[in-house]
Amino acid sequence: MASGISIALVTTWLGLMVAIPMTFMSAIVSNFSKGILETIEEQAIGMAAERSEK
Repeated sequence: MASGISIALVTTWLGLMVAIPMTFMSAIVSNFSKGILETIEEQAIGMAAERSEK
């Protein structure tokens, strides 16, 4: 029984070592993509305004 608990603790630890950094990476990528989308939206609005002036 002790070996089963040991294996469970090791797999949990390994899972957390992957999950915690990936959570931070996900937040970074999400913020980066939001910035890109805002830039694209601003440019699209500007292009639409230029077309409507013609």
